[in-house]
Amino acid sequence: MSAIRFNSLAAGPSSFRHRLFASVPRWLAAGLAAASAAASAAALGAAPAAVPAAAPATNHQSPTVNVKDLGAGGDGADATAAIAAALSKIPAAGGTLLFPAGNYLISGSSMLPSNTHVRCEGALITAARADQWSGGRIDVGFGATSGSNFEISGCRFRFPYRNPNYGGGHAHILEFVGVSHVNIHDNVFDGGGDAVAQIGTTDTWEVSNRAVNQSNACYDHWGGFTDAHTNRNFCSVLDTHGRGVAGIQFTGIASGGGIANSNGFEAMDNTLYINHNDGQCIEINGHKLGGTNDNGRIIGNRCVIANGYTAWGILVSGHATNGEIANNVLEGNGGKFGAVNIESPATGWNVHDNVAIHWDPGRHEVFENAGMTGQLANNRAFGSCTAAPQSVQHRCSEPPPSDPER
Repeated sequence: MSAIRFNSLAAGPSSFRHRLFASVPRWLAAGLAAASAAASAAALGAAPAAVPAAAPATNHQSPTVNVKDLGAGGDGADATAAIAAALSKIPAAGGTLLFPAGNYLISGSSMLPSNTHVRCEGALITAARADQWSGGRIDVGFGATSGSNFEISGCRFRFPYRNPNYGGGHAHILEFVGVSHVNIHDNVFDGGGDAVAQIGTTDTWEVSNRAVNQSNACYDHWGGFTDAHTNRNFCSVLDTHGRGVAGIQFTGIASGGGIANSNGFEAMDNTLYINHNDGQCIEINGHKLGGTNDNGRIIGNRCVIANGYTAWGILVSGHATNGEIANNVLEGNGGKFGAVNIESPATGWNVHDNVAIHWDPGRHEVFENAGMTGQLANNRAFGSCTAAPQSVQHRCSEPPPSDPER
């Protein structure tokens, strides 16, 4: 079978996700619905924070600058200069950059000033071919390298697929570096390297977005970030290169591979498809030589490894300390790595009340904690699954429970 590719522009995140979960067996849906804060507290003896209802609104409403008033046609012609002109009209106190309905071609990066809300009303923003960008490479669509308070909502972005079409660039649709208070919600991303890249940022939110056909990651965080929230999103990663490619990444590594200190992150109620070997739905990756990537919560997500690829569900490695992985549903479809794996020197991870379906690991177990400390509790593995020769850390039954209402 070929890798799964989604038509990202057919529907918004909420309607698509509703149809997707309609196919989940009701016994699994009920289990996820029961994954309340109280249940997690009972399992761990502590009361975790509740799943946030939504990202905080930044409320940049006035003044509103319409890109069409500055020369953008919305007719598929290059709008890069008009976008720059519109951004120059945003005052320091803040404002809204409005994209009305239309198709806006971009051939360069747009850097946002502080207190800017980019709002789309039926707009599609399309990246030009790499040879039309400065230097012949696609690096960043929209982003910021200083300041605070940014919001992007309601936009549809379309970038080329796969690395050879980026001209040697990263093709990050959105990229924020060293800034604070970023709110990205209700957008659709199609193609590119990363849909969203957060590097050394503080207090960031990705909520109710839909990202498909990325070649590196949908929602990517590294370089010493603090307080990253990735909730209720959809993600499908293309069949590209191997390890290091994940739907959601939280990484305690600096740009260039050095040590960084990252702290505080969550991924809750996301749906992720992985369409390649040696990747992960969610990766928590601390540096092997030091630094921190601490205090994470991975709760209530659905992970699907397509077509029996050799991949992980959730992987924790390096110096990553103190976290919870709970109430996730992980569908391996014959996947050859584990559903949840904690690798040394990671420590203090509590893995409980997860469900794994149809995993067939080789050198790993379905649920495995090879870290320094932590616990495995009340995890269930259904379907064809085996354990490595060491101690069995999961229960495997055949077949999964039937669902009479399915």
